[in-house]
Amino acid sequence: MSKLKGQHEVITTLLITGVLIGVVGSILFWGMPLIQKSKDASVLESSEEFMKTLSSKIKFIANNGGRDQLVITIPGTIKFLPNDPAGPRVQLIVDTQGTIYATEAEIPLGRNECSRIEGTWAVNEPEVLCLTSRELGTNSYVTTYRLNYILLRTEGVVSYQIVLTGSDATSGQGHTLYLENTGTQQTGNLINTVVSIDIV
Repeated sequence: MSKLKGQHEVITTLLITGVLIGVVGSILFWGMPLIQKSKDASVLESSEEFMKTLSSKIKFIANNGGRDQLVITIPGTIKFLPNDPAGPRVQLIVDTQGTIYATEAEIPLGRNECSRIEGTWAVNEPEVLCLTSRELGTNSYVTTYRLNYILLRTEGVVSYQIVLTGSDATSGQGHTLYLENTGTQQTGNLINTVVSIDIV
């Protein structure tokens, strides 16, 4: 009888171990993609919030003067392109295994559509903030956030624009963006408020 009791304990232990291995395997098989999806969504939402914060800081400095800084907390590549043919811009490029956005479409993150190059004072916002998400392959996406500023015309003869200046720069997480209002420049009826960007 004691011999059967010993076999019973061994069989029970083996069955419990087998069930546990099966449960853990199922959790890993089904749970890991969900965890990665949640992680990717968090990174993309944080990237969007980072670019909105950057835009708010630039507008505040343009309107009120002074300087500010913003630490890059996003696991991506940030670029300042002062000589871009479409105008000076800041880009944030983020690689993920999934996306929360429609792919291959320009998506505005503000009130201006992505193709807008000028607007009306007190009607349109001075910035164009958009993103594009592209699928590179299976479980591989790149999302590019773009921030630039447009000319705003008034009902009178004067027009206004925030102009970003500085050196061409590329950097990433842990570095800092330094922003400074360096004054205004008037050319004819156009008044430019100049904000310099430096990435250190």
